[in-house]
Amino acid sequence: MISLISGVYLPRSRIVEIGCGTRCQVFWAVDLISGAVQSLLTASYGAAFRPDSRLIVANDPAEYEVMLRESTIAEVESMMATYGPRQFWLEEAGKFRRIGPDKLRIDPVSRNIVAAPPGN
Repeated sequence: MISLISGVYLPRSRIVEIGCGTRCQVFWAVDLISGAVQSLLTASYGAAFRPDSRLIVANDPAEYEVMLRESTIAEVESMMATYGPRQFWLEEAGKFRRIGPDKLRIDPVSRNIVAAPPGN
C-alpha cells in the first residue's frame, strides 16, 4: 500500500507512506522542487505531523495507550520494546534528521504512557 500523508509537508516536501507488512510503515520525503527522494523513517505505529511544523513524530504513544485498554501493562511494555521508542525527526534545509529517541514507560498506577527518566 502506498499513500500520501496529509499532502504537502512544509513548502517543498511531500511525505509518502508505504506499508511494508503488519506493524510496518516506511516513510519517504519527496522534495517537490528537486524531485529528490529521502528515506525518512520506519515506524510500527505510524507518524504524526502538522503541515505548519518541521517536526515529525513516529510511533506516537497514543497508539500504545489504545492497546492498554485491552492488554496488560507487561504486554504493552513488550510491544514498546519490540516496536521501538517514539522517534523525533526534524526538517532542516529540506533534509530530515533524527533528533533522538524518546524512551517511554507505563505508569503502573495511572496506566498512562510517560517518558522514562533519563538514564532508563
